[in-house]
Amino acid sequence: MNYLLFMGGNSMTMQKIEFEYDIPEGYRFVRYGCPKSGESYLSKNEVRIAGYDYDNEWPIIEKMVYCEKPTETSKRRKNADLIHAWAEGAIIQFKASNGTWADCLHNEPLWRSDVRYRIKPAVKTIKFRNWLTKSGSISTWNLIEGDSVENYTEFKCWIGDWQSVEVDG
Repeated sequence: MNYLLFMGGNSMTMQKIEFEYDIPEGYRFVRYGCPKSGESYLSKNEVRIAGYDYDNEWPIIEKMVYCEKPTETSKRRKNADLIHAWAEGAIIQFKASNGTWADCLHNEPLWRSDVRYRIKPAVKTIKFRNWLTKSGSISTWNLIEGDSVENYTEFKCWIGDWQSVEVDG
């Protein structure tokens, strides 16, 4: 586990959050929610800056002033950052014995030291449609605003209607 130490008026250790996002070295977790314009957030494990107030929830982070490894006597709890995110309204999941992630009953985690927890990933809807190429291959087209497969020289015709699938964001 990667630990960070913030040096300010009072020393406070920070630990890597145990969910699908890795907090980059030199940053700390602030909250889980909709980024406001100018805030740093994580998307696909990349630090991004919100250009406007977002509607989607992401881990909000901030750059730390000074970082170094903690001492052996650091007392930061294992799930401290997850507990903070939960207190801010994040839905918490635990890793079940069969290896799958499940929501905590009534979103009330037990915070057991032998159980892995994470913030429930946001769900993203992807729209797609299959199409036939002039050479006879079938391809899938992802709906992206302002772009159209019909502009490709290989496009022959659409196969079926638009479909959508929800995936972890």
